[in-house]
Amino acid sequence: MKKITCAICNDSSSELIYNKGIFKRGEKLVKFNNVICKECGLVYINPRKAPNDVMGFSKENYVASCFALDTEEKIEEYMQHVLEKNKGENINLTFLSKFLKPEYNVLEIGSGFGLFLKDIKNSYGCKTKGIEPATSACYAIAKYGLDIYHGTFEEFYDKERGAEKFDIILMHHVFEHFSEPVQILKKISTFLNLNGFLYIEVPNILNFERRVRHFFDFWHYYNYSPATLSRVLKNGGFKIISRNVKKPSRIQVIATRIESNILELNLENENSYKEIKKYIRKRIISDSFYVIPAYTKKILKFISQRILQKK
Repeated sequence: MKKITCAICNDSSSELIYNKGIFKRGEKLVKFNNVICKECGLVYINPRKAPNDVMGFSKENYVASCFALDTEEKIEEYMQHVLEKNKGENINLTFLSKFLKPEYNVLEIGSGFGLFLKDIKNSYGCKTKGIEPATSACYAIAKYGLDIYHGTFEEFYDKERGAEKFDIILMHHVFEHFSEPVQILKKISTFLNLNGFLYIEVPNILNFERRVRHFFDFWHYYNYSPATLSRVLKNGGFKIISRNVKKPSRIQVIATRIESNILELNLENENSYKEIKKYIRKRIISDSFYVIPAYTKKILKFISQRILQKK
C-alpha cells in the first residue's frame, strides 16, 4: 500500500470521505479509502495498491474480470444492450461533432470494444487509431477492422514518443483510471497537434445516479468534480473550452493547450471541498432509505429527494 499526496496542490492534508466500494460488478463491496483534499477538494484513493499487486488482476483481463464479459456471447449481449440503450446512436458524437472534421486524425486512449472509434470513422471519415490493453482490443480489430494498439498508453508512449500527431485525442471514462493524471496529460500533449483538442468524460462526484457505495470504484483512482478536473488539466498543460451540460451525472469536456487563443470555460470553485463533502453527506443520508421495507419506500423516496434539493 502506498500513501500519496494531492495531484493538484501536493497537499497531504486530507480526510476520509468513504471507505468501501465496487471491486467487481455483481460481487460484494470491498474496503478501500477515498479521501478528500482539505485544500482543493480533490477526491482520491489513499492509500492505494498498484494494479499489479491485486491478486488475479492484469490489464489484459480487466474487462473480463471486472465486468464479467469473459465470452464472445456476453460481449455481443453487452454491445446489443448499449445499442438499444442509445437507440442505435452514439450520444457522445452529438457533443463532439462540432470539433470533428473528415481530415482529422483521431486517437482514442482506452478504446474498449471500438464503438466510439467505429462511429467516428464511419460518420466523419476520420483516420482513427485506438489504444486498448484489454482483450476487448482483439474484438474491435476483428469486428470493425479498426487500427488498435494492443497495450497500455504508457507502452504506446515509450514506443512512439510522439512520432505521430493527432488532431483529437479521446478518453471516455478512462482518465479516472490513471494513477498519475498530471504526468499522463503531459505525455498526451506530445501526441496532440498544436491546435488539437482533448476530449474527456469522467463520472461527476457532484451529481451521480448510483448509490454512494456503488459509485466509488476500486479502479477509479480519482473522482472528479468540474472544478477539480479543470485544475488537474491545468497542471497538465490544458484548459477546458467546452462542456456538455446535458449530461449532469458525467463531466464531458473539450480541452486545448493552455497557450491556445480559444477562450477558457471557467469551472473552478473555491469552495469545492465544502461542496463535495456536503453532497456526499446528503447522498449517504438519502441512500439510507433504500434499506427500509417496501411499503414505506414511496414516502421516504419523496423525503430523500427533498433532502437532495435542499441547499
